[in-house]
Amino acid sequence: MHKARWGALDGTDDAIENFKNWTILHALGGSENVLDLYKKGLEGTYRQYSEVTTTSTDVAKDGAYYKEFLPMSDFMHQAEGYQGLMHQGLSEPENPLYADQITPFCGFFTMNEDPRCPEL
Repeated sequence: MHKARWGALDGTDDAIENFKNWTILHALGGSENVLDLYKKGLEGTYRQYSEVTTTSTDVAKDGAYYKEFLPMSDFMHQAEGYQGLMHQGLSEPENPLYADQITPFCGFFTMNEDPRCPEL
């Protein structure tokens, strides 16, 4: 169990780091249970940290995760938390639910399709 709290120390990316490589394990031949547990952990982390807010900064007013993304971290810490999600495509490249989950990721970070994401 990872205690959800606002801040960079033991933050959201650290919670996911505990199981981020399970998608690679599955892609290399691990059981379906490995992938199922990864998805359960990922969804639980999103849900838990979406409820963590703070009034000390506007960046967290919508939660430590906003639309399943980190609004507060630098790219290195964000990448640590997203490795499992990115590698999930190795396990299930044809899964339409995965496509539904990764498409907003692309729109939010690389294609500037979310109105709350300023142009870089």
